[in-house]
Amino acid sequence: ATVSAEYLRERGVPATRLFQDTWSLDTIGNAVFLRIMHLEPRRLKRVAIITNKFHMGRVRTIFEWVLKANPRVVPFVTTYVEVPDVGLTPEQLAARVQKEAASLAKLQETTMQNFVTVDQIHAFVFEHHGAYATGIPRAPVSKELAASY
Repeated sequence: ATVSAEYLRERGVPATRLFQDTWSLDTIGNAVFLRIMHLEPRRLKRVAIITNKFHMGRVRTIFEWVLKANPRVVPFVTTYVEVPDVGLTPEQLAARVQKEAASLAKLQETTMQNFVTVDQIHAFVFEHHGAYATGIPRAPVSKELAASY
């Protein structure tokens, strides 16, 4: 987040327009913390989400789920910007694509159907999600996948 923000700032985006997420541990956390820590308190209406091509499908699904959940303080207009998948070996990229597809399928089959309001999504993150809930271990990842982070 810090490097990306600095890149944009060096290219003319005012620092006051850049909000970094330095506390989330995954994409769901990115979306939840964006909404509750930046968009709603500041009553911001527009946001741009920038991510890699391999990640965009799941990012779009997660952010739409979280940002459209009720109740909404203000409606959000979201722009998605896809950047090329550079810096990964073919094996790493294949592992990431496979992980994205599996994670997206699981999210759509279970989580998104059972947690539909902001309060429910908050409860999911802090009571059921392995990255944030106390006592829930994170799933192990393959060597190829771990190397891609």
